[in-house]
Formats: sequence, C-alpha cells, structure tokens
Amino acid sequence: AFAQPASLRTHSRIHTGHKPFACLHIGCAKTFIHLTNLQKHSRIHSGEKPFVCPHEGCGRAFAQACNLKRHQLRRHADGPPCAGSCQGYGDALSLPTAGSRHQRRDSGKKACVCPYQGCRKAFRQSGHLTVHMRIHTGIRPFVCPHEGCSRAFAERGNLHTHTRIHTGETPFVCLRPGCGKAFTQSSGLYKHRRFHSGQKPFACPYEHCGKAFTQQASLNVHTKIHTQEKPFACLYEGCGKTFIRKSSLQKHDRTHTGIRPFACTFEGCHKAFTDISTLYKHHRTHTGIRPFACPVDGCNKAFRQRVTLRKHGRTHTPATALHRYGPGARRCASDRPLEACATDSSVKQTP
Repeated sequence: AFAQPASLRTHSRIHTGHKPFACLHIGCAKTFIHLTNLQKHSRIHSGEKPFVCPHEGCGRAFAQACNLKRHQLRRHADGPPCAGSCQGYGDALSLPTAGSRHQRRDSGKKACVCPYQGCRKAFRQSGHLTVHMRIHTGIRPFVCPHEGCSRAFAERGNLHTHTRIHTGETPFVCLRPGCGKAFTQSSGLYKHRRFHSGQKPFACPYEHCGKAFTQQASLNVHTKIHTQEKPFACLYEGCGKTFIRKSSLQKHDRTHTGIRPFACTFEGCHKAFTDISTLYKHHRTHTGIRPFACPVDGCNKAFRQRVTLRKHGRTHTPATALHRYGPGARRCASDRPLEACATDSSVKQTP
C-alpha cells in the first residue's frame, strides 16, 4: 500500500514493464522506470561526477552517492563512520543479517574469506564471495543467448556488456564537438577522453626515456623494449621467433598456417590478408584515398602509404627533406654528410 497515488503509479511500472524515461543520447537505447535513474545514467555520457571524496588529499569523484560511500569504506576505513552513525535506520537493521551486514560496511571489516588455499581475498558480503569463488571453480552460469555464440560469464554484468557486440549497442558516446565516437563500455570512453585532453598518466619509469601513455597496457608493452623481454614465442618447429606482443605472435603464426582472415569486401575483389592493417592499406586502392600528403610548399603529391611518401622526399633538396620529413626520413648508407650523398649517384640511400 502507498500513501500517495503517484507512488502507486510508479510502483505499477514494475509489473507492467513500462519504462517512460528514455536516454536521449545517440546509440543508447536504455529506458528507466524512475526519472532519478535516468538522471544517474546520463552522468555516464556526460562524465559528470558531483560526489567528491571529502578526505584531504584524495580528490576522487563519483557519479553516484553510493559509489562515494563505497570508496570511503574501502580507502578511508579508519575515518569517521557512515552518516548518522547507523542511526535512523529503525527496524530495517533489527534483523541479524541486515544489522551485521551494515555494521561490516560501516567498520570496513571483511568477514567473508575465500576458503581456497593460497587465496587471501576477503569480502564484506557473502554474495561478492560467491561471485569470486567462480574464479576457482570455473563455473560460468551466465551464457550468451545469441545463436552460434558459446561465450559464458561468471557475472551477469559481463554478459550484459558482451551482448552489445551482437546488438551493436554503443551507449557511451564522446560528447566532444566533432568526435562522436561511441563505446560498448564506460572504461573505453574514459580512456578515449585522454586522447582529447592529451593526458598521459602512465609514464615510463626508465631514466632518460620520457615516454608516457594513455593506458597502462601500452606502458606494459613499452617497458619490454627496455627489458628486451619477448615472452611470446613461436611454437612451430625450427622457427624460434619471439615477440613482445601477443598480437604480433598471432600475426606471425599465420605465415605458417596460411590463414588470411581479413578479406576485402569490395565487389569483385577476392584478396585476403594476414593482418587488418594491410587490409586497410589495400582498401585505399579501391577508394582512392591518399592520406599521406607531401608537406613541402608547392608540392601537391599525396600517397596511399607512408613509406612511399618517405621515398618521394628524396626528390626534394636535402635541407628541405630534413626539415620537413624529420631526421629519420632520409638516411645515407655512408658516413659522409647528407649533402655529399645527394650529389653522388653511386651512394645508395635508404628510406
């Protein structure tokens, strides 16, 4: 029973499935029963985070108040208890389960410990422990319902994210004017924003390197250049090649198997390639796009590939080539000055 007719009407939507509040962002088809839920959801697209952690020196901000509260309990557990010191909950905390659960949240205590040997994970709620234990048991109860897809997941949220691959839904849209890129996950949008802001928070720790990256994964790959680590080895007999990236090994494997999974989609063209970058270059032979334009004043030449542009740079004077194309654009095979090589046809020059 409800005190007001409006509350009853809102409640009835749970039974009818009516969701009148729809997200207006392009590519997002989400709808909600309550207006407040739509307002919370819209912050995913706008990036607004109005709930700021009050602890000195923290500075973290969140889109929802519940996420701020969770952050305070996890990161600042030694601080003050939750608002009201658990007062004002009345009979809601009179049950032993509800009361003890809330007290664990307030104190920061993690009483639900993983029983598997060697695993030290602990959680405040038994439900979180149940989800975690699926890592050990391998149980994945949430199966993709799309025909031909056999993917399964340990968490319902991961299945929901995966289904966007089939539906094409990209609800997380970049709002920067002229961009319009959209992503299936909020983390993808968050990382993408760094390209606009220029923020590169992951800096290489090696002295005199100075490189920085927008993603931790990119930094992890880069550090292997310094360590000379190549953990991905070709398993084909007599090959022995090793690679920094797993994707590089996968491309290399196709030289052994002969598999060419990236086929040209233009009508009448039956070409196929071992990697997608080569397919993109090939597409330009059909579209006529020449993205690499000569930067020298008065030269209107443009090319489909960067390497062809570098070769073209040799037709310009050495000084102009060095200035326009950079020191690595034109290298002489001898130890003589570049100007001397330019006048000697017997000296081979390499791009």
